[in-house]
Amino acid sequence: MLDKSVATVSGGDAVVYTTVAKAWSYSTTNLGDPPQSVTQLYGVPLLIGGLFAIATAVLLLAGVSRRLPLTRVLGVAGAVLLFGTTFTVATSGVNDTMWDTDGRSTTLGPGFYLITLACLLALGATVLTLLGTQRPALPAKPTQPAQPQPWPTAPAPQQHPAQPLQPPYQPPGSAG
Repeated sequence: MLDKSVATVSGGDAVVYTTVAKAWSYSTTNLGDPPQSVTQLYGVPLLIGGLFAIATAVLLLAGVSRRLPLTRVLGVAGAVLLFGTTFTVATSGVNDTMWDTDGRSTTLGPGFYLITLACLLALGATVLTLLGTQRPALPAKPTQPAQPQPWPTAPAPQQHPAQPLQPPYQPPGSAG
């Protein structure tokens, strides 16, 4: 139950009408009439957002989130659905309290407080997911320290033993 509003006759305890808001229905009971209920569709985006969040959690826990870019999209989509719906449901519950008078009172149910908590968690998850997309992946730690590699050097010039200078070659029989 999200909230329950009860209207009484002023100065008395006789209930004139009662309304009960839930995620899937909205019921009204008037004095002397049979209860009427209509379907409320808050449960649809809550269910879809919850399924997206669970699928994202399974992918993250399984360790395949780095290989599937769909994981972040699924996580953000689920968080946005949950945040938007929970914010709408919470403000609807608070809106019902604005009509309270001496003869009408609204009580917020446990569903309202769970929805409000879910709204805050979805907002936090969205912020953390979006901040996480900006961070580069950390490189893996090497198992052994890296050894410095020497720079290649040119081979040293070969040195020949000193030889005495010889006069230029002259064929035999030629003089001077």
